[in-house]
Amino acid sequence: MTYIIGFAGGQKVTYVFIIQIVFYLYIIFVAARYLILKPRQQQQRQLN
Repeated sequence: MTYIIGFAGGQKVTYVFIIQIVFYLYIIFVAARYLILKPRQQQQRQLN
């Protein structure tokens, strides 16, 4: 998919890679936040 966009864009290959890196960082950030917040919510339920 990325390569097709790269060939279509020509010189915009680096721009596509930057978007892909940002996209992956966003997924990692959301996943990490979910994993960090979920145990805290469970602990609060146990205390209550």
